Amino acid sequence: MSITKLNNLSVSALTALPSGLGGKVIQVVQTYKTDTFNTTSSSLVDITGLSATITPTSASNKVLVITNIGGGSRASGAGNWKLLRGSTQIANPDSASNRSRNAFSGGMWITSDHDAMRAMVGTFLDSPATTSATTYKVQAANGTGGAINVNRTNNDTDSEDSGGRMTSSITLWEIAPWL
Repeated sequence: MSITKLNNLSVSALTALPSGLGGKVIQVVQTYKTDTFNTTSSSLVDITGLSATITPTSASNKVLVITNIGGGSRASGAGNWKLLRGSTQIANPDSASNRSRNAFSGGMWITSDHDAMRAMVGTFLDSPATTSATTYKVQAANGTGGAINVNRTNNDTDSEDSGGRMTSSITLWEIAPWL
């Protein structure tokens, strides 16, 4: 439907649209991480500074979580990455044998270049069903015993040919039904 035709519709015609065709943004919260983080832990740990808290205005509203994580790992180190609402893991894929279950597209897997950078992105529409303050955060663990680095390469050298530094963010959008 063109914009012209949409503008000619009456309000009563708009209320006849099927449910689930979008919504309106109530609020947006963002945490933007500019410092670095490193872990060699094989257990999941919070990535410091990569969490955001939102207080939904209605329990029926949804929260769109958008993550963008930059960094790199030690050669042949992939890591295990989780998105959490409070202490509950969300956005997990189905399990498959002993494969890690990561909440993000992309990965920090680097085969040989310790100065390489990677980016992982994630988008998840959550239904927290609450009007209480709700915190979303990212956790990571290194599955190979090496190092996981956020906002930096593994070598993090001060040279022209180094990958340099990056930024990461988590953005929360409270979405209410359109009608």
